Amino acid sequence: MWIESLRIAFRSLRSAPGFALTAILSLSVGIGGSVSMFTVVNSILLKPLALHDPGKLVRVTNRYTAAYASVRTGTDAPGLLAREFLRWRKQIQSLDSIAIQAPVCFTCTLTGTGRPELLDTMAVSAEYFATLGVEPQLGRWFRESEEQRGGPSVVILTDALWRRRFSARPDIVGQSIQISGEPYEVVGVTPSTFQPFWADQLHERVDARDRVDIYFPLRFNPHQLQSDLADDFTGFARLKLGVTLEQARAELDSTLSSIPEYQAAFSALKTRIDVRELKDAMVGHVRQGLLLLLFSVGLVLLIACVNVANLSLVRSTQRERELALRVALGASRGYLIQHSLTESFLIALAGTIAGFILSQWITEFAVSRAPRLPRLEDVVTDTGVLSFAIAICALTTILFGILPAWQTSRADPLAAMSAGSRRNTNTLRSGSIRRVLIAGEVALCVVVLQGCEHGPGSLPDMLRACGNHGHLCSNAATSNPR
Repeated sequence: MWIESLRIAFRSLRSAPGFALTAILSLSVGIGGSVSMFTVVNSILLKPLALHDPGKLVRVTNRYTAAYASVRTGTDAPGLLAREFLRWRKQIQSLDSIAIQAPVCFTCTLTGTGRPELLDTMAVSAEYFATLGVEPQLGRWFRESEEQRGGPSVVILTDALWRRRFSARPDIVGQSIQISGEPYEVVGVTPSTFQPFWADQLHERVDARDRVDIYFPLRFNPHQLQSDLADDFTGFARLKLGVTLEQARAELDSTLSSIPEYQAAFSALKTRIDVRELKDAMVGHVRQGLLLLLFSVGLVLLIACVNVANLSLVRSTQRERELALRVALGASRGYLIQHSLTESFLIALAGTIAGFILSQWITEFAVSRAPRLPRLEDVVTDTGVLSFAIAICALTTILFGILPAWQTSRADPLAAMSAGSRRNTNTLRSGSIRRVLIAGEVALCVVVLQGCEHGPGSLPDMLRACGNHGHLCSNAATSNPR
């Protein structure tokens, strides 16, 4: 029965190509934008990090108390002390492990393998990769003994550098390479799926690069070990099973009063430990803007549905005599409703297919032109996006199909057959509904325009906020890691 209904609805739409094409194009734009924006939101905000047990990963840093922060100017926040990290590494019971990365990236030169190449590097503690739950593709990670000043000169290569400059040699581990004119032993290679944390993903004052080519063990200098001022080290930790954020924060917080450096620099009244879920720390500053954009394109889809509903009402008014004749020949009101909704489904299905294809182009363009948003490399179309598109198809069928179906079911066959003019009661009623729909479209357009330009967390504000951090990496110091 449904197959026959689909066949009849298809023939009906084929007889009105102008209406069908206009409706499909209107929906494809709204659906394309909605699916594209959901792809971004799903990949950045909803999907878990591509790391082992990401729900247990947290970012650990310091924060000023509200009373102290209110008298400061600027947005700077204290980083972790080296002594603080060294104590936590041994004493904290609520964490499986803790690691830190250096606050500033630096560059060095790779020589001895053809043309010299300037590399972007990062210094990390020995537990960095293990805390994140990353297994080496080749070799091993750093050892704690290699963090000591004067220790062995060792490095870890990223997969991209290993393939680009060393032709993916499986025997690279244990080999010596020349970096800034000095020999370093390669002890490991990161997996191809591992992406470093860049820019302000974790802390507004961390100067990290878009790309990391090589990792060095983090070695604290005497000033960092003895200074009463905090460097901007940012910590990562993995919570033990059953430990909550509040419990970990309380244990870390309790150590501040026993650290002399903190007593001199901040005092326990000025500084507290900030423990946040790692994903929340990465994407929290863009959540409001992305959700606003998703809401905005949802309104655009609603406008498209209202527009198509208006067109469908006009078409149903023009077909009153045809529908009345069907009723006179024995068609039930239920059949007319089913026929109308079947036409709406075919239009929504075609619009969803066209919109899904369009969304791929929109997403690709948006990602290529987007500001420095976190997790852009994770933006992909997956089964969640496909399920969203299917749900959109069903929703649009109902949104723009229910009014025409209702109008069709209320048609008076006798009045429609005997009317000498189109201006009968049903026509006037349909005209009133269309005027309400047009007013609704205008109101929705005003909401979209006002929200995108002036709303809190709006697109311009988000773009400016993200763009303001783009200069951080350009100021990295060029120095020898040793």
